[in-house]
Amino acid sequence: MPAPTKIRVADVRGTCNARFETEDAFYLEGIGLVPQGHDRTCCVAFASVIANVGRLKFVAGPIYVSCPDPGTGAGGNVLFELVREESDEHDRR
Repeated sequence: MPAPTKIRVADVRGTCNARFETEDAFYLEGIGLVPQGHDRTCCVAFASVIANVGRLKFVAGPIYVSCPDPGTGAGGNVLFELVREESDEHDRR
């Protein structure tokens, strides 16, 4: 199985409708999403994450992906950092 991908909230502009906050994190393991310390998810934001996670095969460092919400009005724009983990030793609480 490929190494897990860490998905970290790097920045939030406005108010995220899914209540994401900076430093929230998830792991993508195969096709499963493993939250870290909270149960918030956003299908719209993760569509952008999933569409771009394959790019990690071609770059060494983190990549940044924005959710499609422009962060105007009642919504918020979230910037995610995606990093392929080298080991499977992250905390899976």
